[in-house]
Amino acid sequence: THWSDMKNKTYSKLATTANATTSSMSAIEGLRKRHYIRVVGDEIPQPEENFDSMFSSLGLPTKLLHNITVRLQYQEPTPIQMQCVPVLMQSRNVLAYAPTGSGKSLAYLLPIVAKTWIDQSNLVADNASGARNKPAALVLLPTVDLAKQVVHSAKQLVQGLPDYRVRLLTSDIDGDSGQTAAVEQVRSADMLVSTPQRLVHLLTAGGPLKAEGLDSVRYLVLDEADRLLRDEGPRDLPTN
Repeated sequence: THWSDMKNKTYSKLATTANATTSSMSAIEGLRKRHYIRVVGDEIPQPEENFDSMFSSLGLPTKLLHNITVRLQYQEPTPIQMQCVPVLMQSRNVLAYAPTGSGKSLAYLLPIVAKTWIDQSNLVADNASGARNKPAALVLLPTVDLAKQVVHSAKQLVQGLPDYRVRLLTSDIDGDSGQTAAVEQVRSADMLVSTPQRLVHLLTAGGPLKAEGLDSVRYLVLDEADRLLRDEGPRDLPTN
């Protein structure tokens, strides 16, 4: 084979690959444009336009699909879910913004539940070490009402996952019996949901969780982060 023929074939392969890559990128950008998805970052995975492809390509537990479509009544992912779920399944940090009612909670609940469930399923317990692996996720919200809404959605999502527990750190766990309840809530939870004030109260000096700590947490969510980071003062700390 003449060198010029080999060179032409190589260039042809490179050109074909480049064209295919360009076409694929154009399709992804077109998908984002149709759904008004804007992204900033490097090597961001493509959005998934339907739950079937999302579950298949990302390896999500199939038990969750029924709960999403029947219990939570999502027939198709919303734009923030299309993009956030693939990114969060890569265990990357995400700052996401979307209007109220756009499905933000499920956008982080689905990948966190999936990853913590897979992690727990693959874990080989080392009883000799005494190491804890729960809770794996902590979700902070600015008000108790919002926290309760997220807990409700999370419990709907995890229906049918054996021993997967979502716990709300409530304000009625003071006193000796309350301290025991708080520690048990944390030890048994895969996902904790709380307001910052309640969590700080339980973790600071004299709080029932001070010795327990939260070293096992691998996934942290600040929901309504603008409100959480605003200095509004404590809302649900005891007054006496």
